Amino acid sequence: TGRYVSSHGSTWNNVPLKVGEMTLGDHLRPLGVRTALCGKTHMSADAEGMKRLGLAPDSTIGALVSECGFEPYERDDGLHPSTSYGKRNKAYDDYMKDRGWEDENPWDSVANSGEDADGNILSGWFLDNSDAKARASDEESETPYITRRAMDFIQEAGDTPWCLHLSYIKPHWPYIVPEPYHDMYPPESH
Repeated sequence: TGRYVSSHGSTWNNVPLKVGEMTLGDHLRPLGVRTALCGKTHMSADAEGMKRLGLAPDSTIGALVSECGFEPYERDDGLHPSTSYGKRNKAYDDYMKDRGWEDENPWDSVANSGEDADGNILSGWFLDNSDAKARASDEESETPYITRRAMDFIQEAGDTPWCLHLSYIKPHWPYIVPEPYHDMYPPESH
């Protein structure tokens, strides 16, 4: 919106932005600009406001309102397994399954977990494991994956004017990364 959170009321992750709030996407779309979201947002739809106004979440306008005025090209909130808000990225899950990872939530158990010497999984949600290398290779982790998806959007947009809201999960908790980055800087260098 370009406004302080105290003025529009969406003061924390997944506190819905009210239906009537204009966002950058809402201002650019009428000018013929394709506005899309790729990556993390932690935005939740104002389901009550949409219901009151008769906006179906799966309608064209409902989908835009549900995503802060942006087309959800590929949303990836990177959710802790016990969290009920946000959206899992099924496309990333499928990508990881195609690469041989059969885990139920490969974002959590592969891209954001390591292994100890006995093969036990070390969760990246615990800072004690931040020095472990992620089980995923660099290519498989969410940052290069979402970068490739953003590049797909740019290529797909072609000559159409566009605005891409590209938001990465990293650097952000859970603090675990793949080789060679996991031990690039020793603790004493900070």
